[in-house]
This record gives sequence, structure tokens and C-alpha cells, in this order.
Amino acid sequence: MAHGVQATMTAENKDGRALVHLRFENAGADPVWVPAAVANDEDLTRREFDIVAEDGAHIDYIGPMVKRGPLSADDYVRIAPHGRLMHTLDITNSYAWKTGTHTYTVRWEGNWLPNVASLGKTEPLAAGPASFNK
Repeated sequence: MAHGVQATMTAENKDGRALVHLRFENAGADPVWVPAAVANDEDLTRREFDIVAEDGAHIDYIGPMVKRGPLSADDYVRIAPHGRLMHTLDITNSYAWKTGTHTYTVRWEGNWLPNVASLGKTEPLAAGPASFNK
């Protein structure tokens, strides 16, 4: 747990949809900010997850790629002291899945902010691995 911030992940195939469930926990006494792209947004706009099939093949991101300027406070979601945030992303249409049924392992690596007023001072944060069949 880095400075009181922890990210955990589970993944599942639910009715043919690949779902990633992320949970962010702030065990600290001060608010923290985590990336909205995985903590709040409905759709991916770039490759956020590293996905590998059981044979070691990396699964390509095929979703939209949105060019953005420098990150701003709007790109983060606040988590209150001792608070938690849970979010589910449907990544079904964002990755080039192999044909047939396979076991996939998904990971996320990103950053969190101890202070949204200091956007350049991020700390690393990761979640996973989580496995599921699709």
C-alpha cells in the first residue's frame, strides 16, 4: 500500500462481456486522486490494461485512441480520506480477443495524485493480475 492508496482488480466474463472491476481504497487521512480513465469513465479512450492470453500472446488494444493535451485536475477522481471507489469497465469491444475460449490475465499500471494542485507529482499504482475466461 503506497501512502495509504491501494488498487485491486477482479475480472470476469459475464454474458459474453469482458468486465474489469477496479477498487481503489484510500487508507490515509488526506484525500487522494486516481485516474478518471479507469475509476470513472464509461469507455476507454486508450490502452489502459495489459492483457495476456494463456499462451503468452499479448492482446492488442483496438478501441478508440483520443489524443489529449496535458493532464488536468478533470482527469482525476477524488477519494476522501478513508474512502473507497469501485468502478466496472466493459472492455469487450476494446481488445482483439482470440477466437474460441481462452484464459486471459489482465493488469493495470498507472499513477495517483497525493495533491491535485501538483499534477506533475504522481505516485505509481497498480492492480492485478486478475484472470478470466472469454
